[in-house]
Amino acid sequence: MLFEKQEYQLNCVRNIVEVLKDVDVEHNDFSSLQGNLRALAKRCGYTQFSITQDKRLDVLMETGTGKTFTYIQTIFELYKAYGYTKFIVVVPRTAIKLGVIF
Repeated sequence: MLFEKQEYQLNCVRNIVEVLKDVDVEHNDFSSLQGNLRALAKRCGYTQFSITQDKRLDVLMETGTGKTFTYIQTIFELYKAYGYTKFIVVVPRTAIKLGVIF
């Protein structure tokens, strides 16, 4: 299979890798995550943006935008950049199921 990479997908991957720079997940040190998120929001001009105290990073994409490709590419790039080898990807099963029905 050949997939056409979209610029917004690659931007998403780059942003995630950038946001996780200097985050030490092995030692549960997420102190730089909020600063990285703020810097990304400022650089990209995001005005509607909130940061919580969670140690979780949610990436939301619309249906049909290439989420699976983007997630797989992100996993590969995070491995290359930081050596991360464990990931949890949560998918909205109910939403996918309902989308197939209609």
